[in-house]
Amino acid sequence: MKDELNNILQQNEAWRQGLKQLETENVSFKTRLADILATDFTKGQLENLEFFQTRFLKMDDQITLLRHEIRECQELLDQLLQTNDVLTRTIDLHKGLQEKIFSLHENFYRLQTDFNSYLSDSFPEISIKHI
Repeated sequence: MKDELNNILQQNEAWRQGLKQLETENVSFKTRLADILATDFTKGQLENLEFFQTRFLKMDDQITLLRHEIRECQELLDQLLQTNDVLTRTIDLHKGLQEKIFSLHENFYRLQTDFNSYLSDSFPEISIKHI
């Protein structure tokens, strides 16, 4: 039980750090988008740019929600260190978080690939500048 608790604590911290990294990269995407919006672009491209802006904002929401859930898990872990009665709940919460983290990473990398492909096709001079 102690080993499982230590593994959960370590993974919880790794997730917090991973979310920080994804948040930083998402900010970078929004900055690149702002750079594009400061240039000349066609009306047809505006629809795609708005589409990515919406996806970036949704990614921010997902990251914020997961950060909150990880904080809740950490609070339960802290309680567990004092009492053993929340172990099952903590392990269940942790497993759910594990699935959500995996899903968030999949969504993020799909967004990253889509956005980089779009930039490469539509704004090659901008996408090269930020690589």
